[in-house]
Order: sequence, then structure tokens, then C-alpha cells
Amino acid sequence: MTLALPTIPDSLRAWIRHYIHFAITGVRSPNVAQKVTLHLDRFQQFVTQRAGHDCVSMCIRRDVVAWQTALQQTGFAPATINNHLASLSAFTTWTHAQAPQLFPLGDPVKGVAPLPLGPLEPRALSSEQLQSLKSLCDRLPRVYQLTGRRWKGRDAAPVRAQSCPWRDRAIIFVLLSTGVRREELIRLDLEQVSPHT
Repeated sequence: MTLALPTIPDSLRAWIRHYIHFAITGVRSPNVAQKVTLHLDRFQQFVTQRAGHDCVSMCIRRDVVAWQTALQQTGFAPATINNHLASLSAFTTWTHAQAPQLFPLGDPVKGVAPLPLGPLEPRALSSEQLQSLKSLCDRLPRVYQLTGRRWKGRDAAPVRAQSCPWRDRAIIFVLLSTGVRREELIRLDLEQVSPHT
């Protein structure tokens, strides 16, 4: 559906402002709107520096690929560059729908592939994080105790009805010492466990 837009000059800055106003503000969260604006402003600045103008009608696929390469050379992570490209793609798709004649060669982002993402690196806890987690596990019975005026001054307040501090501590220690997957731990039954003590 096309909107009844006012006459907009052949300017990336002007079209970006209209896109943000009509398609982003009030539709997406303020945080997302801020990121989209940042991404599109970076593209507009890149085109202006590269070509000496910011005409929307002069944007072609080569400009988008060059911007993608420039972001790589700046040191942005592939996922961040892909987010920039997604913001630009949404903008050009919307603009092309509002004014199909604006891009003589078609949507300039169409056909530009996102960068491949590397495999996820496993992250282990540092020795400080491990020590902190173990210390918290040792304090679980106290953490789960009932609080309030009724129990103030008593030596040993009971733990909350739904809490199982020793079970929770055992779960954490099994995960830390065996490397078992969460799914395997969830399916573990007490009959399968042969404790040493």
C-alpha cells in the first residue's frame, strides 16, 4: 500500500527521514528505531562521501556492495554488517514500493548477499566466575530461607515451600563436573544415579 507522501526531493537524507517517520516511529521500539536511523545515516554519509551527492535515484547495487566492504574494513563484525544491510534493505524496499520510478535499475540492495557468520565459539567460565558460582551454590539454603518480621531473630528460618536448594546445587555441580547437556540432565532419573556417599 502506498502512502500519500508529500513531494520528496531526490535525496537520501529526505527519504530516510520520511521512512523513519512513516514506517519506523511508533511501529518499532525506540531502541530499534535508533539503530535503524544510525545504520541508514551511515549509508547516507558513505554515499555522499563516495559520490559527492546523496541522490536516491543514483544509488545502485555497486554502492551497497562498496558500503558493505567499507564496513568490513572499518572492523565491524559480520553480524553487525548484516544488521546494517537488513536496515538498508527494509528502507529500499519501502522506498521502491512508494516510488517505483525512483530506482531506475531496481532495488539496489536486492541480490546483495549477507556476510557468512563464523561458527559459534564455545565460551567457558573463567576461574573467578566458577568460584563465584560454587560459592553461591554453597549459600543456596540461606538464600532460599523465608524472610520477614515473623522469622527475624530466629536461628533457622524454614526455606520457601517450592525451593530445593540441595537439588539446585546438585544440578549445577553435575553440569560443571560432567559436561552433560541440559537435555540429558533434565531426563536424568534418581534411579540412574549411583552416588559414592
